Amino acid sequence: PTRRRWWQASPGYVARARLYRPLDGWLALGFWVFYMVLLWAQGWLLAAGPRWVGQLPHGLAVVGPGVLIELGVIALIIRCRRQSWSDVGLGRTSLLRSGLVGLGLGAVLVVCGAIIPTVIQHASFYQPQFIADQALWFLVWVALPEEIVFRGFIMTHLAGFSRRWSLPTSAVMFGLSHFPFQFAISGLPLESFLAQNSWMILIPTGWGLIYGLLYAKFNHVLGPVIAHALADTASMGISPVAL
Repeated sequence: PTRRRWWQASPGYVARARLYRPLDGWLALGFWVFYMVLLWAQGWLLAAGPRWVGQLPHGLAVVGPGVLIELGVIALIIRCRRQSWSDVGLGRTSLLRSGLVGLGLGAVLVVCGAIIPTVIQHASFYQPQFIADQALWFLVWVALPEEIVFRGFIMTHLAGFSRRWSLPTSAVMFGLSHFPFQFAISGLPLESFLAQNSWMILIPTGWGLIYGLLYAKFNHVLGPVIAHALADTASMGISPVAL
């Protein structure tokens, strides 16, 4: 058999993508619009500052219900479409290989993006308890739901429109998804926010391409989840001078 190149999708992913129809593509687009509105609503609640929002750390009083709602809607869609959780990258095939590659990529990001810059600049690392807390937060409440949403659900279901364009399209949608929450909590006019935060769309789009390639390669979200969580921890949870 012909040897697959490193960037090519696994046969399992290709075979599954061929099963999707235009209806699945429309469901992916519709869900993304719903997801964007939900993110804006969460940001607005945090900015408005109701008393109950501050009762849990990290804004979990808002983020937690939001994650449960979005995953619940995905569960409802795949049930109505007579699909399964393996259709959103949660099967058993290639689970270990996907996880190991994601761990390796994440480790490189931690070393190159956080540890080396901190040592070079003679800065101080955050306390171990804080680093562990941030890593757990990014794993459970950021990386896991976002990878299920964008790689497991949106990327594969967009194959109902085009298998070739589902990955880059979902990456752009992933980049755009970093806009509504931050815009809602910023309090800035739209023009000012965009002028100051264009990186907030461009950089996540690039990461979306990388996570998408990793997902398609192994047909499992575990690798992207681990790499995503470690990348976020490296940039925001290890030291104040991380890249």
